[in-house]
Amino acid sequence: MNQYRGCYAQTAPKFAYFPFRYWTAGSDYNPSHFKRVFSPRVDIFEDAENIFFNFDLPGMVKEDVKVTIDEKRILSVQGTKKGAVDAEKYKDIRNERLFGEFTRAFELPDIVNTDNISAKFDNGVLTLTLPKTEKAKQGKKIVEIS
Repeated sequence: MNQYRGCYAQTAPKFAYFPFRYWTAGSDYNPSHFKRVFSPRVDIFEDAENIFFNFDLPGMVKEDVKVTIDEKRILSVQGTKKGAVDAEKYKDIRNERLFGEFTRAFELPDIVNTDNISAKFDNGVLTLTLPKTEKAKQGKKIVEIS
């Protein structure tokens, strides 16, 4: 019988159920505190012209979110997801939804033109459009083999 059945965060060793979960971006497992924390999920995809980031931020408004790019080309999305119930007025019986502050950070490749990034927030989804540089848009090069 598996001694860790159903409870990987409280009693199991760090990698008992999900060997790489600790290292996964967007993980809701925080081994230093053994509690779940809010971390929005993100989809990243591209076409020939752009790279797109879609962040799921349900129940949030654009004023709760901040997007920055630093001098080391680190894209950061920060914000606070507020709880739906006043914690001082009510006592929790069961709370499965996650709230709190979050930060997601991504190192941008050199093919991204950081001067023309655009952001759109619609229905709880933050969409970032990162245009590629002209050099990246040229496509594949064929290398002659001698």
